[in-house]
Amino acid sequence: MVRRTGPAPEPVGVSAFTSVTFSLVDPVDVIRYAVVGCAGIGPTHAEAVETVQDAELVACADVDADAATEFADEYDCAAYTDTAEMVAAADVDALSVCTPSGTHADVTV
Repeated sequence: MVRRTGPAPEPVGVSAFTSVTFSLVDPVDVIRYAVVGCAGIGPTHAEAVETVQDAELVACADVDADAATEFADEYDCAAYTDTAEMVAAADVDALSVCTPSGTHADVTV
């Protein structure tokens, strides 16, 4: 193990007041968000998305078509019964899995 004594050296070309931002993806104007599982905690996630300035709820999916339609009407988004179809059709950037915990792998794997 190497121990340094004294102050840490300043990185070359970077002052203590420099802010550096790295991005692994191209920036987007609005994050297109979707919810899978329209009952239980799903509405709480939808309401949270509505509070984020640069996020928009664009779609929801549920195996119960009536639940998906009711959720979509409430949150003004598209309704699906198939998650893969929703992700492809709605061009989703982020997804909340709000199905019962024993079914999360079925939705994501």
